[in-house]
Amino acid sequence: MLKKLYKYDFRCSARTVLPMFIIYFVIAVATKIMNVLDIKHPIFEASFAVVIFAFGILTFALVFYGFGTAMMRFKKNLFTDEGYLMNTLPVKPWQHVTSKLLNAFTWGIFCMIATAVGICLMLFGEGLLGEFSDFLKMVGKFFENAHPAAITELILSFFCILGFIITLSLCGFFWTAMESSFPYLKKRWVSVAAGIATFLVLTICSFFYNILIEGFAEMFEITEIWRGVFSMAVSVVIMIILSVAFFIGTCKLMEKKLNLE
Repeated sequence: MLKKLYKYDFRCSARTVLPMFIIYFVIAVATKIMNVLDIKHPIFEASFAVVIFAFGILTFALVFYGFGTAMMRFKKNLFTDEGYLMNTLPVKPWQHVTSKLLNAFTWGIFCMIATAVGICLMLFGEGLLGEFSDFLKMVGKFFENAHPAAITELILSFFCILGFIITLSLCGFFWTAMESSFPYLKKRWVSVAAGIATFLVLTICSFFYNILIEGFAEMFEITEIWRGVFSMAVSVVIMIILSVAFFIGTCKLMEKKLNLE
């Protein structure tokens, strides 16, 4: 059943996200072609500037677009009119949450890959081909000359990105379930106050986190070059703990009678 739920969520999100991918790559190719042509004419240069600006905006937007679309689907599918049908299916709450999480995670990764391809197309290679071979050469040189700590830090960075997507998704799911379980949380002023409080808490926690990391690094006599690795490893562990807490909390809230919109 989980596989069917995921397939359904994936297809529904694809209808919204794939057109954005097409627009993004069309603009990326157009930007590359104009860059190769390099015509010295005011109208061409002005058009080129507009296309580059559009590419930059779309690159930034695409990082969050697929993820945001999948997040919105969680609320629409389970806590609005669709929820009256979805919540009658013989499916456990954890299966709903897992399906939506996999959907958000998948599109988050796809969007990051798409932006990476677009950026590589812009930054590497003088022609329309060969961009990825240049990029791979640069990566190869990095691994040939990099210190083991730098390689470990790069790998942990990848896990941090994945952990961030999962943690942020589950945090959004948890808040959506909270809103549906406690209707007063849907008020605008409550959402604003919660956002401000969350920002302040995260700022304070990040401040003390850095202090604690430095303290533990000195306590365990971790060298400067390995401190980044230690900090990222701790971050991954914290995100795992938060993800488990948000997942369990969301499932518990969904087991109760929800206030559907």
